[in-house]
Amino acid sequence: MNTAEKILAFLITILLTVYAGYTVSMLWGWFIGPLFPLVIQKISIMQGIGLNLTYLFLASGSNTDTIKQFDNSLEATKEKIVVSFVTSSVCLFFGIIYFLLV
Repeated sequence: MNTAEKILAFLITILLTVYAGYTVSMLWGWFIGPLFPLVIQKISIMQGIGLNLTYLFLASGSNTDTIKQFDNSLEATKEKIVVSFVTSSVCLFFGIIYFLLV
């Protein structure tokens, strides 16, 4: 990857992080908040980003196989970006459907 592609991938990663935070905050407001009305009903996007990053940190653990398989190619970066976007979008889509039906 050249420098321009790295900068573009970094900027897209930041946007996807915000999108994931938005997804977490919406899902929290729909499903967690109503369960505990006296505690925290809604969280901000920044808090959603924090929850998402905490989950990623705890879920990744110290898997050395992941570190060995680190691929910095353009195709691998594109795949990671698409997977991240699709995962957040699918969660948000089904969250909306469930929220509207219940």
